[in-house]
Amino acid sequence: MDTCLTIRTLIVQGNTGYIQAGAGIVADSDPCKARELVHGKLSPIYHTGEGIFSGIPLET
Repeated sequence: MDTCLTIRTLIVQGNTGYIQAGAGIVADSDPCKARELVHGKLSPIYHTGEGIFSGIPLET
């Protein structure tokens, strides 16, 4: 089976950048820890793009 999962993504359309991180939620997941994990995945992408996308807030 061939499978491709996009875990971290930065898409640029014009002057707008979209970042996304994948996560897996299971029965015993802690929502707060899952959120922290996703923010940890997004942080390097967000901070790398700060110079490019200055003024775009990281929505929570």
